[in-house]
Amino acid sequence: MFHISRIRLVRVGHSQAWFPDVTIHTTDLRTNEPCDTILFASNGDGKSTLLSLVFSCFQTRTDKFLKHLSKSSHRFEDYFGRHPGLIIVEWTTTEAALFPEGRSHLITGQVVARDSTNTEKTNRLFFLFNGGNELNFDAIPFSLQEFPNFEAVRRWAVKTSDRHRTELGFFHTEVQDAWRICLRDRGIDVDMLEKQVEFSVTEGEMESEFLSFCSEDDFVRKFFDLTLSPDSDRVCAELSTYVDKLRMRPNYRQRLVALEGFSPAVSSFKDAAAAWEAQVHELLDHRTNLLRCGAGLSSRSMAYSQQRERQTSVQIATKSREQQLVQSKTAVEAEIEAIDQEFLERSLKEAIAQCTLASSNKQAIVVRQNSIEAARIDLEIREQRAALNELDKSIEIETQDLRPREIEVGQIGFQFQAAIQKCVRNLQQEAADATNGIALAEQRETAANQSFEEADSQFRAALKAKEAAAGFVARHQEELQDLINHGIIAESESPRDASARWQETCEGLRRKVRQAEAGIPALDANIQDVQARATALATPIADRHLEIRRLQRFLSDAEVGRTKLSCNKILCRLMEAENVDPDSRTLGDEFAKALHNIHTERAQSQCEFENLVDLRERLENTRLAFANPDVTRIIELLTSSGIAARPFVDYVAEHVKDQNASRELVLSDPARFLGVRVSTPEEVEKVRRMLGEVSLRQPVVVSLGVLDPRPAVPNVAAIGPAHNADFNYEAAAELRNNVEGQYQNRKRQTEELNDKCSTWTSLENELSDYLARFVGQN
Repeated sequence: MFHISRIRLVRVGHSQAWFPDVTIHTTDLRTNEPCDTILFASNGDGKSTLLSLVFSCFQTRTDKFLKHLSKSSHRFEDYFGRHPGLIIVEWTTTEAALFPEGRSHLITGQVVARDSTNTEKTNRLFFLFNGGNELNFDAIPFSLQEFPNFEAVRRWAVKTSDRHRTELGFFHTEVQDAWRICLRDRGIDVDMLEKQVEFSVTEGEMESEFLSFCSEDDFVRKFFDLTLSPDSDRVCAELSTYVDKLRMRPNYRQRLVALEGFSPAVSSFKDAAAAWEAQVHELLDHRTNLLRCGAGLSSRSMAYSQQRERQTSVQIATKSREQQLVQSKTAVEAEIEAIDQEFLERSLKEAIAQCTLASSNKQAIVVRQNSIEAARIDLEIREQRAALNELDKSIEIETQDLRPREIEVGQIGFQFQAAIQKCVRNLQQEAADATNGIALAEQRETAANQSFEEADSQFRAALKAKEAAAGFVARHQEELQDLINHGIIAESESPRDASARWQETCEGLRRKVRQAEAGIPALDANIQDVQARATALATPIADRHLEIRRLQRFLSDAEVGRTKLSCNKILCRLMEAENVDPDSRTLGDEFAKALHNIHTERAQSQCEFENLVDLRERLENTRLAFANPDVTRIIELLTSSGIAARPFVDYVAEHVKDQNASRELVLSDPARFLGVRVSTPEEVEKVRRMLGEVSLRQPVVVSLGVLDPRPAVPNVAAIGPAHNADFNYEAAAELRNNVEGQYQNRKRQTEELNDKCSTWTSLENELSDYLARFVGQN
């Protein structure tokens, strides 16, 4: 849960409650931990302004500004000037899950400034980050030299974001919706803060909004309505379902792996089952048809059952009748098919004839329609031409009738135009006379106004002179009283005596000045000497400054690397401590031992994994686990020479199915039954002649394929292998099932060790670079 620990307001507020640079602490004075704080101030000292400005960082809508809600004449823009104003809120939390790097301070804030082109508009920038060493609550710039305008604020936000986005999670935006989403993601309860704005609209009357419950049930209901989302039950149920599914995920995963393993074996069964199911459906269809036929036959048999009981001869007649009915039914069906075929052929011929006739009729109809359409169009053209001719004739007749009337109208219009021009000239003359009269009146009015303004200005000048004289007298009295208060003039001393006394004092000061001026040449010489020495030392000082800056960067890099390594989880677990010392040789030795053990474990796991891969491939290819490179080499050599040679274990596995019997057979003569088998004695002789051409690590016995056990030899005991998979198919199949699980486990362990080795190797490089650069150790 977050608690506010500090609030800072810079260049914000109202004319009656202005905050130039104010920091408010809400922490315990002894423990410096956030605590519940009461801000006590009299009316008009800015309590509501403080709350309004702080809440504006979270309820960002200007129409929801607290002072505006209390009194509509107060606007959000009135609380900021043309210089950027800052509102910064520092939050402290005890939930370490929100800050995995150990930081527990979250700084939120906004910068607001009036727009340079439109003073009724404000520019707002919101920012948020986790407090760190380089950037924290106290390190935010706020002076006018650093933030002269809003563009400088934007540049600072972009530069800081590029530098601290990953390390401190710096976020900035000018979009209010994005800001609210970021606050919720960081754990700030924006909804509760907005509800607090509604509570604070009427100061001191929170009970009218929240404390209006009448019973405990009413209080619980109102409290949960304010704190819980309406969809909380649905979300809780979905989350519970999801958790149950995640809990069952390992079982589902094991079932999936088992099903994937069974899939190849079940696929053939699936095909056979599908074919069997199709046959079953077909048989069921036949059975249904048979049942229907049986039902019909049973109804008929019930009708004739009494006759069958009375007379057996009737049954024979009935059977013969049934046969005749079947034959007649077949004949009738054949006749119906013939009739249908003949009817279809006749219908087809009639349809073809009708289509031919319809197509010919269609062509004739189309030709007739085209002819009718052409005749109609020609008739319309002729009618239009006749109408046009009649219209031309009527126009010509009307024109001849109107020509005398046109001449008469033209004469009347000319006379009317002359009369209008005369009236216009008379009106223009009257307008000019009126304009001259208006100008003369305006001149007289202007002169009167000037005379009035001169008199008014003289009166105002007299008033100002009177006020200036009164002010001069008042200032003289104030200056005299100020001189008396500062002890420059005694209260009983006259100004003349005070002037004489101060003239003597000034004369003494002048003498001191002349003495000081006499010592100026010596001081100039000393200054020149100091300047010469400063010039001589400028280059060494600059070099020292460069060296100091280089060392500062070196120390900064060393501190960053040391901090990162001291908090490294791997090193802390290795040394069993919360923090480690990267400079310690003990850490390097322990880390080297642990890394050597990891490499050794990785090599062993890789070797075991490769052995499992080889064993898996042998079981897949040969169905046995037997492996002897010398036997393989002998078989390849004999095969290339034309001799049919095989491993003897294949012969044993093919002919001896019982595990115990095959084990006893192999242990009776291990060298022979784990060697090479050939078919004929001639091939054995040929192998004996080739002995000089082969060099092996161990002896290999080549013998005929005879499964006779060797008689027991006194004082000789053969120790058998751990399993019979080298020479028995059944044992090899059992081993294959076990090897598959071991293969998956070893593969997963090998991948985990590879990842762990890569992580430790990169950490080793980082530690070596740190020691080589900052400590001087290799």
